[in-house]
Amino acid sequence: MPAGQPPNPPTTCARLLMKSGEGARVIYTEGIRAAALIDEPSAVRHLSRAYDLLAASALPREASARLIRELMEEL
Repeated sequence: MPAGQPPNPPTTCARLLMKSGEGARVIYTEGIRAAALIDEPSAVRHLSRAYDLLAASALPREASARLIRELMEEL
């Protein structure tokens, strides 16, 4: 995330969107102390949208790498 941006809840956990053999979408998510498999359609839509918004606000790959290098040099 760009500097100065507030933390966003989706950044605090890993998330994986999957499709079942029948085509139903499910989300696997894990945090520091727990993991969950979410298959309720409205929750899957909500979490997918939250992740899409997070991804849209992230820096491009090259800019992220440059920012990380710059921050490492400051340490």
